[in-house]
Amino acid sequence: MSAVSTMLRQRPVQLLLASNLVPVIGALLFGGGVSTLVLLYVFETVLLILIFAAKVATNTQGKTLHKIVFLPLFTVGYLVVVAAILGFTLVTFYTGHHDGPTFLSMSPDEHLALLIEAVRQEGGVLVAACLVGFLVTHLQSFVRNYLRGGGHAQNLELLVFKPILRIVLVVVVVIPGGALLYFEGSTWYFVVALAVVKIGADLAGHWTENRKAYQAAAAGGEAA
Repeated sequence: MSAVSTMLRQRPVQLLLASNLVPVIGALLFGGGVSTLVLLYVFETVLLILIFAAKVATNTQGKTLHKIVFLPLFTVGYLVVVAAILGFTLVTFYTGHHDGPTFLSMSPDEHLALLIEAVRQEGGVLVAACLVGFLVTHLQSFVRNYLRGGGHAQNLELLVFKPILRIVLVVVVVIPGGALLYFEGSTWYFVVALAVVKIGADLAGHWTENRKAYQAAAAGGEAA
């Protein structure tokens, strides 16, 4: 059995796939299509940054002083960037003019009202169900692979830059999604394309972090 097959047979990976498929089904059947996925992916990125903060706090390789400096600096910095992406997303997908950069001129109350309206449009139950799925998946990965699986011993200086890849992925999703919505409207094939890119990125990230364990398991050991 190959290492990839071993990975795909693991419950955390199956849960990862399920948590990604639920938003796709919801977007196609009940939500707003492209806008549903983009909004959920931005929300998921916020969850990942909070888990990133927990990883920094529980890292065993970094010096205490470094963790004291890195934890607020990078966490707040990443959250500010994602908040800007969220503002851009809300204006692009949930206003009539689709002029994303105008979020910079909006007040906090206007942002909050638009956020509530976006969740209402997509369906509060769908959004909540997807976020719970994302949270359970990432918390399980954090406990299994990071706390218990040795991930806590990785280099702190490399760890603090990992969220950049996720933020870049979200930007890559938001901008083409907004352009497509503006010129063509929400289309099912772009929903599927977004989901394929997202699932592929998640699996690649999981493989990168756990490759050695799966290779050992494929060679005859017990899967991690």
